[in-house]
Amino acid sequence: MQVPDLYPLYRLQLRQTMKSQGLSYAEMGRRIGLSESGVKKVFAAKDISLARLAQLCAALDLPLAELIAAGNDAIPDPLELSPEAEAYFLKDRATFHLFFLLLTEPKSFRDIAREQNLPPDQAQRSLIQLEKMKLIDRLPGDRVVLRVRPALFKGGGPLINRLVREWSLDLVSEMLPLDGQHRLGDVRIIRLLYLLPQSQRDLQAALEEIAREFTARSFRERKVHGKKTAPTRLLALGRPGHFVHFR
Repeated sequence: MQVPDLYPLYRLQLRQTMKSQGLSYAEMGRRIGLSESGVKKVFAAKDISLARLAQLCAALDLPLAELIAAGNDAIPDPLELSPEAEAYFLKDRATFHLFFLLLTEPKSFRDIAREQNLPPDQAQRSLIQLEKMKLIDRLPGDRVVLRVRPALFKGGGPLINRLVREWSLDLVSEMLPLDGQHRLGDVRIIRLLYLLPQSQRDLQAALEEIAREFTARSFRERKVHGKKTAPTRLLALGRPGHFVHFR
């Protein structure tokens, strides 16, 4: 049985475990009966048999079920910006936009700068600020390395609250335009429901479960498939009340 789709994700976790244990490819080869080059070929392959994956896990004293569960379910901890970073981003939204793209898009800084038509001087000023805030490292050749993991932003701060409000209003305006026209592929589900309190709580829990499932799928697919993925916006709101209010 082959394990094709998630092997790149499992491979990252296996390499991280090897690194944490100080284990070389040569030592791994001795543990599973392969040469050093043979182990490198296993790690370079596009897929792997379940038996070989179990063998690698055993050599690292890593339960196979734990590896698979981590690959299927893990969502990174929310990224919490410092108050200083939030304050700066509130004043300089262009720098936050660049940081957000670096964090979420599987593209290089050069590709992002070209696609966004960023003036070179503005891009460099933003990179300098991001490095000062210890969010990135700049390398020769206009290369950029993130110092934080791609993750959901932790809410509660003034920047994220404002962005969520603006983003939500923009999305609703796009999906519910005044002329009544909408694009094919938009998903619009609007209902007025009459529910008991427990059913209201059940609805909230169901929506949260769907959001968690597809958030986990998003992190997996972006890590494994990179540029093949496309950003998809989701907004789910539910609150007691009618559509029409008499004032």
